[in-house]
Amino acid sequence: RDDLFILNEVDEIQETQLLLNYCFGHYNSSLLLCPYGSLTGFINHNHAAPNVKVVWSQHPTHKSEMLNMTLGEFLSVDGKEEYYSQSGLLMEYVALRDIQQGEEILFNYGDEWEDAWNQHVATWTPMPGA
Repeated sequence: RDDLFILNEVDEIQETQLLLNYCFGHYNSSLLLCPYGSLTGFINHNHAAPNVKVVWSQHPTHKSEMLNMTLGEFLSVDGKEEYYSQSGLLMEYVALRDIQQGEEILFNYGDEWEDAWNQHVATWTPMPGA
């Protein structure tokens, strides 16, 4: 998808957008679920000692039937009356233990994410002139 990249004047990829760092996906699917909300940007990675996990919501507006849809069915729900003004799939961050006031919220992004991040950090150089 072209909108995932920042291109220069001659359509060469300059960089990919880091938004994908905050999305959930699976190798067997092209679907990405990107959590949003006022606090999701403050949840950080910790492999060894996470204090939250992600679960599917039990809220009444969570459309659990969408979990069993094919990608085509999932993409075609737009415009169906039962999905108007509904959030669709809802995920919740749930504390694994008591979290103290002022304590950082930590989630295990997974080994693959951590390996990719470490590779990025080891090879990253700023763009010339930046």
